[in-house]
Amino acid sequence: RARAEVKLSQRQLDQKLRFDEEVLRTRVRMLTMFNKLMIHFSLAVTLATFWKLINSPSLMSFFQFLGPILGYSLDAAFHSGLVKIKTNEQFRMLEVVGLSIQVIFALSIGMETDFKTFCVSEKISGVLFFFMSVTIIDSKVTLPLYILEAIVHIARSWQLIGFDHLTPQIVYSSLASHIIFAATLAFIDQIIMSNIAAKLDSGDASSLMRGFRQVLRGVCDGDLVLDSRDWSIVEDASCLERLLKCNKALSETNFLDLFLDVESRENFVHFLSSDVAESSEEGNDEDSTPSRHGTTASSVPRGLRVSLQGATGPVSLDLFCTRLPGQGPAGSDQCLLALKEDPEQVLAAVPVSADASPPVGPHHPQHAEDRLPRSVGRSRSSISEVVEAYDELVEV
Repeated sequence: RARAEVKLSQRQLDQKLRFDEEVLRTRVRMLTMFNKLMIHFSLAVTLATFWKLINSPSLMSFFQFLGPILGYSLDAAFHSGLVKIKTNEQFRMLEVVGLSIQVIFALSIGMETDFKTFCVSEKISGVLFFFMSVTIIDSKVTLPLYILEAIVHIARSWQLIGFDHLTPQIVYSSLASHIIFAATLAFIDQIIMSNIAAKLDSGDASSLMRGFRQVLRGVCDGDLVLDSRDWSIVEDASCLERLLKCNKALSETNFLDLFLDVESRENFVHFLSSDVAESSEEGNDEDSTPSRHGTTASSVPRGLRVSLQGATGPVSLDLFCTRLPGQGPAGSDQCLLALKEDPEQVLAAVPVSADASPPVGPHHPQHAEDRLPRSVGRSRSSISEVVEAYDELVEV
C-alpha cells in the first residue's frame, strides 16, 4: 500500500479529547490573564491613533485607528462578560476575529510614510502579536501570518530608508530580528504544549498508581513506591514501618539499608532489573499468545522473599513488583512493591495452647487447620491472592 490507514484506539481518542480540553482551558486562562493588560494597552493605542486621525485625516490614518478600536472593543466585550468562551468552536471564532484585526493593523503600518512613526508602530504590532500568539498557542496559524507581516514591514522599512542607502548591517539586523522573534514564538508554543502533555501524563500515572495501591491493600499487608535510580522510598512508608515495627520514619530513605547482608541486596537489585526487562519485552511483543484471562503467559508477577531488619529482629516479607507508567519513551523510574508478610513467620509467631485444643474423639476429629486462627488460614493463600490481583491489574 502507498498509504497505510491509521486508526486510533478508544484510549487514544480519550487521551486526545482530554488533551484538547486542557489546551482550551489553558487558552482561556491565558486570554483572561492577558486581557487585563491588553484592555489598557489597546485603549492607549486607540487614543494615539485617534489623535493622528483628527490631525491628519487620510485612509492610512483611518486604518491605523480601525485596528486598535476593534481590538479595544473585543477586549472590553470579553472583560465585561459579553463574550464567553466555553468550546473550541467559540475560541476559533474569536481567534479569526483577533487575527483579522491584527492583519488590518499590520497593513496600516505598511502604508506609513513617516519612518519614526513606522518604527514605533512596528514595535506595538510586535507586542500585540506576541500576546496573541501566546494566547492562541498554535504555531501552525501564527507563524505563517507573522512571516507575511514581517515581509510587509521589512519591505516598507527598506522603502522608507531608501534602497540606495541600504547596508549589509541594516539588511542583516532587519532579517535577524524577525527570525529571532518568530523562533521565540514557536519555542514558547512548544513549551506550553509540552507542559500540558506532561501534566496529563503525570495525572494519569498518579491516578493509576492510586488505583493499584487501593487494590493491593485489599490482598496484601502493604505497598511501597520505590525509585529504582537510587533505591529510595517515595511518598508514604507507613505500611513498611508497621510491618517492621519501626518507630522512625522510613520515607525518603534508602530501601537497601534495610537488608541484612550484601548478597540479599544484590538479589533484590537483580530481581527488580529482571522484572523491568520482562516488562519491556511484554510491551514490545505484539505476538504474545493470550491466556485464558486475557493476559500473556509471561504476565504472571514474579515474587521474591526477603528478610529485612525490623525493630525486634529480622522480618521475612514476600515482595511483588510492578512498573509504574512513565511520561517519556523510556518509562518511569518508579516501581510499586506489594508487601506480604511471610505466612510461615506468622504461623511461628502464633502460640498454640494445649488447653485451647478441642477434644479428640469420634465426634470431635482433630484437624490441624481447625486449631489455627483465621488470620493464619488467610495468610496461607497470600501468594495466590497476590498473583490473581496482579493478573487483574495487568489485564486492566
